[in-house]
Amino acid sequence: MALRKFVAITGVLIVFLASCVHGLLFDANTDPCWYSNYSIDCSGNGLISIPVFNLTRYAAVCFSAIVLSNNKLSSIANDAFIQLSSLNCSYTILLGGNNMSQINEYAFLGIEAHVEGLYLDTNSLTSLPEALGSIINLKLLRLSGNPLVSLNPSVMAKIGHSLKDFSVGMAYFQQWPIDLHFLYELTHLYLYDIPFQSLDSDAFRGLTHLHSLSIESANLKKIPNVVCALPDLFLLEITGNNCFNESKSDVFEPCNNVTGMTRLGIINYIFNNVDYFPNFVKAFPSVNTVYMYSNGMRFMDADKFEDNFSVWHLVLIANQLRRIPSGLNMFKRLNDLDLNSNLIECVEDNDLIGLRSLTSINLAYNPIQFITNKAFQNNIQLMHVDLSRTFLTTVPVAVTMLPALKALRIEGNDIECTCELANLKSWNVSSIQIDGLCYQTSERIEHFIKTYIDAGKC
Repeated sequence: MALRKFVAITGVLIVFLASCVHGLLFDANTDPCWYSNYSIDCSGNGLISIPVFNLTRYAAVCFSAIVLSNNKLSSIANDAFIQLSSLNCSYTILLGGNNMSQINEYAFLGIEAHVEGLYLDTNSLTSLPEALGSIINLKLLRLSGNPLVSLNPSVMAKIGHSLKDFSVGMAYFQQWPIDLHFLYELTHLYLYDIPFQSLDSDAFRGLTHLHSLSIESANLKKIPNVVCALPDLFLLEITGNNCFNESKSDVFEPCNNVTGMTRLGIINYIFNNVDYFPNFVKAFPSVNTVYMYSNGMRFMDADKFEDNFSVWHLVLIANQLRRIPSGLNMFKRLNDLDLNSNLIECVEDNDLIGLRSLTSINLAYNPIQFITNKAFQNNIQLMHVDLSRTFLTTVPVAVTMLPALKALRIEGNDIECTCELANLKSWNVSSIQIDGLCYQTSERIEHFIKTYIDAGKC
């Protein structure tokens, strides 16, 4: 009997100690939540209502996150969070991935002044609940993945003075939500599933502080010039759109008489189903960084591009380019060019002739079979060249003629380290990092050059 009691007590002690690891406490019998120094995590427990939180051990703790994601909540009752009012903390409440269609008017009673972030993504809301209007200092609101048919003007008007970050899915909207103009303090806007083919000129009226705009999975035929009227916009992200192709290079509507943007610095043009490199230069002349990967691009109409002196970083990873587009030579101040994972088979004399400022080029994961001796003749500032995992069988002579070269990556190629590489004898490799191994022998290419070629053994 004494032994049974000892085993039972020991078992309880082990469970308690295990639950206290890293400051976490968990009562498996009554409380479905985990507690840490910054969050209460009740996610993925099949909850059908907001639980009673066990706060007795945490009177002096300010929880910043209340995680209730991925449960089975269909509604939020009045006074659901009243027990949190005594802590006087600032909260972000995560309620995504439930099945909520209703939030009662007084759901946030007691914490109206303390909720700063609210995640309601992937639920069953058809409009903004009135309860949101009671939150005094709401800064972030996530609504994507709901069958919303409209917003709620009275709620939007109440939260507009504080909201900075807003996302919404619009697949079921019948008309553009003019309620957006209430969000005059907004800095980040994410729009999903826009069902319209074009936008009116006042679509973003009043959003004068908008810093970043993301448009994903829209039916837009072109990127509307209404974005030209956003004076503080710095980041424009266009993702997962399938209706641009008929516009070819002219995906961006010209700004015309719309006040041109002088601050836009970054364009992310990603996972769009397009054949042509888009001409963004006329609409956004100040852009300096462009990410255009995984679009399926095959062509670039060089005759539609004028010389550009702003873009310095250009990423064209995972497209369908079979050669380096001549139009890229229009970017006169381009420093970094990433063409990783295209279908480029060769690099010829004039492919990069206009890129005199180029310092880094990535051509890895292309089926490149040869590079002409003068391919980099005008790129004398090149310091970093990546030719990894191509079809090259020798170190290109063009690389050995780069006076500023500091690093050459040539891993994963079938480089034959034989005396046929004797043409590299005059190449000073002492100050260059060469990453790559000889085919079959696995000797470092750099070591072979120094040991056999520079030593006069060939």
